[in-house]
This record gives sequence, structure tokens and C-alpha cells, in this order.
Amino acid sequence: MKLFKYVLAFVLTVILLGIARHISIRVPEFEEVTSGAIKLSHTTVTEKVGSGEVEIIATLTTPETADKYSLNLFYKIGKGEGEYTSLRMQPVEGKANQFSAVIPSQPKGKRAYYYLSLSDSQGKRILTLPEKLDLLNNPFLVKFKGKVPPYVIGPHVLMMFASVFFVFLVLFSSLEVLWGKDSLRQLSVYSLWATILSFIGGVPLGILVTNLTFGEIWGGFPIFTDITDSKTSILIFYWIIFLILIKGSAFKKDKTKNLLPDKTLAWFGILGYILTLAIYLIPHSI
Repeated sequence: MKLFKYVLAFVLTVILLGIARHISIRVPEFEEVTSGAIKLSHTTVTEKVGSGEVEIIATLTTPETADKYSLNLFYKIGKGEGEYTSLRMQPVEGKANQFSAVIPSQPKGKRAYYYLSLSDSQGKRILTLPEKLDLLNNPFLVKFKGKVPPYVIGPHVLMMFASVFFVFLVLFSSLEVLWGKDSLRQLSVYSLWATILSFIGGVPLGILVTNLTFGEIWGGFPIFTDITDSKTSILIFYWIIFLILIKGSAFKKDKTKNLLPDKTLAWFGILGYILTLAIYLIPHSI
């Protein structure tokens, strides 16, 4: 039975983290707009890892020669009220109907917002990409990131994976306690490991990953508003509180030292699982 629980927890952990990764990754998307016989398409650039310019490439199809039109890249760094810089996109050598311009290299942690605009020879705008620009409130976004070496990101992912594995075991043990089984000691041990691994993966390793990626030491509450760091701090705080509530079973093998009755602790364990599940399903900022 215990082996079955371990296997099930492992499988569910893989599924959860796979879903979390899928909803967190910003995948480049193909965008296309048309106006009569004019067609403008572009595959978005979502991030730039390491130093270097960001090349923006678009494909323009027109009924007339392209020199009768002006295709421009508009970009700005940061989402404030600053003005956009305009660059005339130039033909890509050897590739028909393709045009490009570059966003200059930026320090890690910076964000560039951009859109494309096509005008006729009189300067009248024909179309934009994205098509529904909403007064420039939804341009494309490029994140500039630093490189995170495998020996840093690997342990970080491993610790967070292992912590979720033990959270699933907390869920199973909590249900067993509610069903009348004597599984409180297992529940406390699993919650202890979930807390330790969440702390290691989220604090020293998480801070290191954040620093290498965005150049920040900590971007979460209460210092800043980075959602990834903020949800990590909330998760760790909850499991520390839970350990205090179940401290007798966790540290002294004496459940009389626990601060709440067995079944109440089991409900708190289930709540911790639900909180962990919800937090992992909130997309990462990275």
C-alpha cells in the first residue's frame, strides 16, 4: 500500500509540474493581419536569454512593390508612459517579402514592448500588428533574461519537484486520518519534508535563480510584486505554520503536544495541498 502511494504521488507530481510548466512558458505565436490584398505576418519573440539584440522579422505581402509602403517597428523599454522608438524595417537579404529590425540589447530583467505598423506612401496607417492595439495597451512583450547554469536550475527544480511529491503524500495521509487510520505520524513527517524541500528550493536556490535570470535578489512580497517569488513565500509560510500546529508528532513523536486535534490537522493538511495545487497552477513569471 505504501509503495502504491509513492508511485501515485510521483505520477501526480509529474502531471502537476508538467501542467504548471506548460501554462507558465510563453510560447512564440504566429500573428497575421490583412487589409484587402495586403497581408502582414509575424512570429512573436517572447524572450532573449543572454546578451544581444532581438531581431524582429515580419513578412509583408502587397499587391504593389513593397517600396510604396513603410513598415515600422515601434518599441519601448518598460511599460511606463515613455514614448515608443520607431525603426524602419529593412528587407532581409535573400528572403522575399521579409523585413527586419532589431531591439537593442538590454540588461537582464528588462522588458521590451513592441508592435508593427504599416503605412502607405502618404504616411496613413493601414494596419498594425497586433491588430487590436487598444491604444497601445497590449503590444508584444520580450523579456530579457540572464542565463541560469544547469547546476543551479537543476537542484532548484529537483527540490520543488520533491516538495510537491511530499505534499501529495500529505494529502493521502490526511485522508487516512479522516478515515480513522493512525497516520498522523506519517502526515507530520511528510509535511516536515515538504517544508524543508520547499524552503531549500524556493529560498536559497529560488533567490539564486531569480538573481541570475532577472538581476534581482528577491522579487516577491513584501519587497516587490513578482508573482513567482510571492507565491513561494506564501507556500513556505503556510507549511511552517502547519509544522507548528503538528509539532508534537513531527519533532517529539508525541501527538499530545500538537496544538490541534488529529482530524483538524488532517483538514489543515488537505488545505495545504489545495493551496500548493493552486499556487503551482498560477503561471510563473520566469
